[in-house]
Amino acid sequence: MSMIVITCARCGGASQVAEAHLGQMVRCPRCREATPAAAPAPSPVSSPAPGGTAPSSAAPSPAPPPALTRRERQALRRRRHVIVAVLCAAGLAVAALALLRIG
Repeated sequence: MSMIVITCARCGGASQVAEAHLGQMVRCPRCREATPAAAPAPSPVSSPAPGGTAPSSAAPSPAPPPALTRRERQALRRRRHVIVAVLCAAGLAVAALALLRIG
């Protein structure tokens, strides 16, 4: 059975999983967060610059942001609910004032 190397979406740690687990969610041995077992993306092949030296302007791509924990997702959801509630209350207040002016 062949093994593939995957990278955790949360902590960035590399681990090996059996090829049979491709497309499934597996737990990272470092942070214990579930991460998809996807085949590694092929690395782009760059041609050397004239003169045989690599280009110096090639900057490494920034690392993706770490995945949010369950607690962080719940806190964000609560904040969104508070914002929606405040906006609804403000809308009702404006509507009530408009009705008072008309009546």
